[in-house]
Amino acid sequence: MPQSVTFTQATLKEFGRDSGGAWARFEFPLTKSVISALNWGELADYETKTSLEGDLAATVISLTPDAPELAKQATDIDAQRVYHFVATKQEIEGSRGKGKRWLIQCDVSIRDVAGCQKLEGYMASVPKGKVRVSYERAPEQQQVPGTEDADEDQGEPAAQSAHPDAAPLAPAVTMGGTHQTRKPRADKGTIN
Repeated sequence: MPQSVTFTQATLKEFGRDSGGAWARFEFPLTKSVISALNWGELADYETKTSLEGDLAATVISLTPDAPELAKQATDIDAQRVYHFVATKQEIEGSRGKGKRWLIQCDVSIRDVAGCQKLEGYMASVPKGKVRVSYERAPEQQQVPGTEDADEDQGEPAAQSAHPDAAPLAPAVTMGGTHQTRKPRADKGTIN
């Protein structure tokens, strides 16, 4: 099921096309709703710039101007991913050193063939707007019993041979409650 996150007061900073396809860079203030949607923790007071984790498998980004008179400039663009989130602490305009805020920049890979044309029209007429990103959340891999990470969590040592000249053993395989260790096949390097 697609999910979405909205970046408010977003500015399209730049866009272009290179050998990898079309791309765009957006900047927006960090809000509590973005922090909770992307599972980011609070940023430390002493930090001034930091990279944040996140790589969204985006399907569509919807650009909507803040000003109602520019509503006809709203557009949807097919996207591949939203990534490379960087937070920068900046002074709030007009606060004379009494307030700071976090601004986030992120990159968007675009798969829409008319994406740059749409972005050019949007950038020329819209100073700030909302960017709604529809994305698919990546499934979380559960640990499979008998794998190395699961064995380390349970304190079980990895399978080892008693003879120093013996071929390395494959990870242990649990079958029906018995614990078996198999050697890799010499011709393919896979377990028999």
